[in-house]
Amino acid sequence: MKGKISIVGCGGNGLLAAQVLSSMGFEQISVIDGDTISETDLERQSLYSRNDLGFYKADTCRKKIEKLNGLKNVVSYDVYLDSYNIEEILSGTDIVLDGTDSIRTRELINEYSVKTAIPWIMTASHGDMGQIKFIFPGKTSCLGCMMSGRTLIPMNCHYDSVEPYAPQGVSVLSTSMIASFLSDEQVSGDLMFIEFRKMTIERIRIDINPECSVCAGHEYTLLEDKKIKGRQIY
Repeated sequence: MKGKISIVGCGGNGLLAAQVLSSMGFEQISVIDGDTISETDLERQSLYSRNDLGFYKADTCRKKIEKLNGLKNVVSYDVYLDSYNIEEILSGTDIVLDGTDSIRTRELINEYSVKTAIPWIMTASHGDMGQIKFIFPGKTSCLGCMMSGRTLIPMNCHYDSVEPYAPQGVSVLSTSMIASFLSDEQVSGDLMFIEFRKMTIERIRIDINPECSVCAGHEYTLLEDKKIKGRQIY
């Protein structure tokens, strides 16, 4: 399997996805995260250990994967994705997996995705639930269509506790979605809510909004706003 994958955020969702994708034959996997490993990360991220506390997540993720499977196809960036570096870091990638806890970063990825016609997958975990949406410009609705000018508070561990199995489940589903898409299989653009304890999936259809400022109006406000630098929780 060829291709370049970029994973933004090496928390629970992104970390496990990187581990799975690294062994699937991709040409390159980029992991991007300016955060460092803390005590709370150990509760839900099995790849990290107490010896990793205080070190950058992206660099640690890369080293762990190299040690586990001997592969050298992971590149790490110890920075937060922002309007200054996004075009350089994501240039040449075939698909982006969002594993962040920042709605601003997701909006930024969405604008870049629409501008460059690169698909991306939005993921989130909280409690025993997960959230996934596949976005392919011109084929599915984008994040702008879903938000319709509203400000959303992201589902993530900053506001809710996360059961350890939730990010693992989200990672498996999102990596399977990537494999399906790159095998030319049709992937749904529905917003999916997964309740892992009850093993249920609720799908919400979100149509393309003909008045969306991003995918219809091609307005790239955050990409052009150099104030979007570093970590943006909201």
